[in-house]
Amino acid sequence: MARMGRPKKPINWIEFEKLCQMQCTEIEVAAWFNCSIDTIHRAVKFKYKRTFAEVFVEKKQFGRISLRRTMLQKANDGNPALLIFLAKNYLGMADRVENTIQSSKDPEKKLVIEFTLEQPSDDKI
Repeated sequence: MARMGRPKKPINWIEFEKLCQMQCTEIEVAAWFNCSIDTIHRAVKFKYKRTFAEVFVEKKQFGRISLRRTMLQKANDGNPALLIFLAKNYLGMADRVENTIQSSKDPEKKLVIEFTLEQPSDDKI
């Protein structure tokens, strides 16, 4: 007896995992393979025995690792923007902001307001 319905859409699983690493949305993944989101969901369920969301969360971590590696390499090469970003976000460093307000009645009296960020504790890193 002949099979009914459309033929199965071939999915290149290496490409699929790379798209997940790049954190492409399920709509973008479906567009890449020229099929519907439902087709992607069914294919992932069949291949991995898990949902698209579960597989995506796992595979996107490899993309994050790659991004982190590249950021650190660029920072170590002397990229000032990345050095500042990593220092603020990973080392808890911050720019110091100081505002001075002078009274027009008594210019000798100054009110100084300082804002500083606390160093994060080790459990937050």
